[in-house]
Amino acid sequence: MHARRRHRTGRIVKSHKRWTRSHRPSEVGPAQAKTAAYVESSQRMSMRRIPLVLLWVLAGLWALGIFSFVHARVNKWDFSHYYLSAAALRSGENPYTIDLAPMAAALGMQVGEINRATYPPTFLLCFEPLTLMRPVPSYWTWFGLNVLALGLAFVLLLRNGRFDFARGMSFVALAIFYPPLLNHFKFAQSQIVVLLCLVLMMSSLRRDNQALAGLMLAFASMLRVFPIMMVGYLVVERKWRALRWTAAGLATIGFLTLVFVGWTRSLTARGESGRR
Repeated sequence: MHARRRHRTGRIVKSHKRWTRSHRPSEVGPAQAKTAAYVESSQRMSMRRIPLVLLWVLAGLWALGIFSFVHARVNKWDFSHYYLSAAALRSGENPYTIDLAPMAAALGMQVGEINRATYPPTFLLCFEPLTLMRPVPSYWTWFGLNVLALGLAFVLLLRNGRFDFARGMSFVALAIFYPPLLNHFKFAQSQIVVLLCLVLMMSSLRRDNQALAGLMLAFASMLRVFPIMMVGYLVVERKWRALRWTAAGLATIGFLTLVFVGWTRSLTARGESGRR
């Protein structure tokens, strides 16, 4: 009797062991582990990209708002001052002494209280080609050049900053919301062109191309004067070759400006530019 029970119990135990072995989860192989890791990584990336996509949707809507807003400012300053001053310079007048209001009235543009040129002659000389077009196409060409300059500045900043994709795209999207950027496009200003020159300068210094860095600083300074303060940075960093190239660039661009603009108009610009 006891022997029969022990025999039956042994059969039950063996049957249970066989069932346990047949239902034990199979071990995960290398290929399956790799697939699982890929799926998990993709899920994490998707969760990280959702806020980035939402941020870019908002940035895109904001950019469209800026674009629709600037339609009404084609004939207003600062662009009107750039255009009228450069047009007067191209026609042989002295934009720093003549009244720009009659020309503005003829072209349907506004100058407000500042009816004389206030920007450096090198800037007006570079702006002259845009006055070969009528004000409206000239405005949109200037707008497009600023967008292109901003895009190039972003590319250089992201490349030199070594951002990963998510952080880089977040940086660009947040920069679009930056209030001074709205003001820049609202008044069609020139700071983004200067920004690109300075970013090119810093990028060149990073690659130890001090010649290009110095020339970029010289060009930016001749366009708007205030970037010349970056000379202090070159002194602190002991970039003596870049300083020499900056001096050479200033001398060369200044000489070309005097040749094409003339002594009288260039010297007159010194007093008027200080008012802006």
